[in-house]
This record gives sequence, C-alpha cells and structure tokens, in this order.
Amino acid sequence: MKKVLLLIAAALLLAVLFGSCSSVTDKTGPDIPEETTQTEVPETEAPKETEKPVETEAPKATEAPSHVHTWGEWTVVVEPTCYSQGVRERVCLLDVTHVERELMDIGGHVYVTREDIAPTCVAWGHHGGTQCKYCGEPRRQSKDVPPTGIHDYEETLVEEPGYMKEGLVTYTCKVCGYSYNKKIGMLTFNPDDVWDGTVADGYASGDGSKENPYIIENAAQLAYLAEHDQDETKGKYYKLAKDIIVNDLRGWENWDLDNGPANRMTPIQYFYGSFDGCGHSIRGLYCSMSGNRAATGNHYASRGLFYSIGLGSELRNLNVSESFMVADGGIVNSVVGTMDSYILISGCSFSGKIIGAICGGIVGRVSVGLAHNGGEPYTYGYVTIENCINNGNIMSYETEEKNTHNYCTGGIAGDCSCLFGYCRIENCVNNGTINGANKTGGIVGEVFTADFPNSERSVLISSCKNFGDVTSKKSADGIVGNIWIYNETAPQFEDCFNYGNVSENVK
Repeated sequence: MKKVLLLIAAALLLAVLFGSCSSVTDKTGPDIPEETTQTEVPETEAPKETEKPVETEAPKATEAPSHVHTWGEWTVVVEPTCYSQGVRERVCLLDVTHVERELMDIGGHVYVTREDIAPTCVAWGHHGGTQCKYCGEPRRQSKDVPPTGIHDYEETLVEEPGYMKEGLVTYTCKVCGYSYNKKIGMLTFNPDDVWDGTVADGYASGDGSKENPYIIENAAQLAYLAEHDQDETKGKYYKLAKDIIVNDLRGWENWDLDNGPANRMTPIQYFYGSFDGCGHSIRGLYCSMSGNRAATGNHYASRGLFYSIGLGSELRNLNVSESFMVADGGIVNSVVGTMDSYILISGCSFSGKIIGAICGGIVGRVSVGLAHNGGEPYTYGYVTIENCINNGNIMSYETEEKNTHNYCTGGIAGDCSCLFGYCRIENCVNNGTINGANKTGGIVGEVFTADFPNSERSVLISSCKNFGDVTSKKSADGIVGNIWIYNETAPQFEDCFNYGNVSENVK
C-alpha cells in the first residue's frame, strides 16, 4: 500500500514539472504542443492576487566609444612582382589594433645588373648583363666566361721524405675536389752526417806531403784546417775524401741575411797549400760577417770558403753547393798572385747565393802583381782560373748610404786587376743570374790591366760562355761589365759567347 502511494506521488510531481516547462519557447526550434494526461488533477483554489512589484528598467549594455580613423602611411608587407600581387597595410594612429590591408597590383619587371660570377676550374662564369630581379628575364645578355681549367690546390703531406727514401704529397683542388699524388725527392744527405759544430784535433790521416796528403772526411776536420794560417799550410797538400754537410739542407733556399741555419764555419784564412776536392762537395755553407757593417759604409763581405790564397796555391775539383754567403767569392774571396808565384783554380763550381761588394761565383777579387814589395820595384804573379762553373745567383749588397763606384759583380770573378803579371780565365761557364749595382758581367765584373814587360797581353779570357741574365744599375755586359786599361795594355778575348739577357741602367 505504501509503495502504491509513493508511485502516485512521484507521478503527480512529474506532471507538475512538465506542465510548467511547456510554457517556454525555444528560440532555436519549433513550438512543442502540450501533452495531456488521463489522470485527473483535483481542482485547487486559485492563489490570491498580490500586489505587483515596482518595475525597474533593466540596465543597458555598455557601448564602445566610436571614432574616426586616422590612418598612417601605407607599408608594403609583400612586394608585388612581375608575376604576383603584393600586399600593403596601414595602421590607425589612434588605435594600433585597427589595421587595414589591401592587395597591390602586379608590377612590371625590375631590371638590375647581373652579379658577375668568376669561372672556376670546371664551371662557367659570366660577366655583365642585366636581368629582372624577380623572374630572371634578361634585358641585356651577359657574356659567358669559360672554365679556367686551373685548379686551386691544397697541399697535404702524406709521408715525409727520408735519406734515400721518397716522400709523398697529395694535392687536392679546393673547388672541384680533383686530387693527385706527387712524390717528393729523397733527401740527398743523411741528417746524421750534418756537422755538430765541433772542431777536430787533427785530420783523418796523412802527413801533408804530396805523396801522403792530409785527408779530410768531415766538417770538424775542415774546421780544424781553418785554424791554421799561411805558415802552417804553405807547401802542404790536402784532399777531401767525402762530401761534407755543414748544415741541414732542408729549406736552404730560404736562407738570407736574417734567417740562417745553426752552423757558421770560419773561413780558411790565408791558404798557401794545395787542396784537391776530388770532385766532392762542401754543402750547406752559411757565411756572413757578424753585425751589419753596411751601416758604417764599409764593404759588406770578405768571407768565403777560403778567405785568401796565394804563393803557389792550388784549388782543384772542389764544389760548394746549396750555400748562402755574404762574401766576395763562392770558393775564394781573394786571390793574390805575387812574388813570381803561380796560382791555379781548376775544375771548381758554386751553386747557391752570394751577396757582396766585389763578388763572383768562384772568386771575388784577383790581384796580380804589386808595384813595390820590400824595396823591389815590381813583383809578378801568374793566375789561372780554368774549367770552372757558376750556377749560383750573384748580387751586390747595396744601401742608399753606400758608394757603389767600385762595386764589381761577375759570374766567375768580381774583379780581375792585373798590374804586373798574367791572368788567364779559360773555359769557364756562368749559368746563374747576375745582379749588380755597377760594373756587372756574365764572366767578370771588371778587368783592369797595366804593363806586363815582354808580353802583348796581361789578361786573357778565352772559351768562356755566359747563359745567365745580367742586370746592372749602371754598366753591364754578357762577358765583362767594365774594362779599365792603363798604358795601352788591353785584355784579350778569344771565343767567348753570351747567350743571356743583358740589361743596364736599371733603376
């Protein structure tokens, strides 16, 4: 019974609820008709009328204040091109949130100068011309430039060269990547044979006689010879048994006045003996004077392998190579022929670089005969330079403060002065570049001759050839740069030829 009463109460409640919702209009759909029920609802007394509440006006919504736009300048957002519209916009100055945008008409071509592109080893380039900067349509055609075919290589050392062992370098083009390998020549010297700077206390063997000459096998023994003067070398015989390596030869081409190797060898001072190189070479010499004498205006030089030779000296079959010298001569600085002595320089060669005042590849100065010696009116000398070759570059050392009047530069000899005697230069060849400040020649810089009794010639230059270029700030010649004749005793020339370029008065 209780359950029946609960169900009836629930049904009446639902009927009241549905009856009250049926009077609301849905603004978003059609009207829904009221539903009727078969259940009778007992009549109830109508509610009594009550007083109406005082009506109040509903508040109105707040409106945004209005204004007239004050527009700024148009700004191009997307530039129009020859094939597409652009976009521009402007912003209200009173309210930056108000932005107006509009499309811009398609524009025309805009021609600009075409950027030059340099050709590479494999790619074409072009030069000049104009084109539209948007679509690339040309207005004036550019000129195509073909590939250069020249690679820009980067060098990579793969393997260091060693003694009697080749090295390897790879060259790779930084542009196209092409690469190739190149072998590096093996070292022609054993680094273990480079002089350590010490001086020996004797020679390898020998007693200095003609039959049993002193044997020199290394730089330390050559340095030992340099400690002996003319009295100790007079009449002595020496032979070179091996090539001598004074300095490490790697990079010797870069040696100069300020950049030199570790070892400096003292020149062999006054040598009055006989030295036979036996075809061997003294390699890696670096000879220079300490300090800069050029600043004082004095001659900057006077150092070679031999400082001075005289009185019956002989130098044979000796080569000096891969060397740099601030000197007058590559082999001998000065040859002095006096006291009726005979001096011979035969079969010698030089390669490297020499800077000096009166300088030559083989000999700096040749002085034959003196006007007075110990009260005697004349002393005669006889000097022969034969079968010698210069492959080095010879140049004058010069500054603006120095007087270059006496400068003489030659491939074989810088100066040959024959006062009372005889000098013969025969069958010699210069292959090096000769660059002088004044008197400059492919074979001899200057020849000076004077009287030689009972002889028609005091200087003979025969069968000599110059293949190197000769350049001078003053006088120059392929064979002899300048000749000074005293008392009508002229030098003689036989079968001499110049094949090099000669330039004088070069500033």
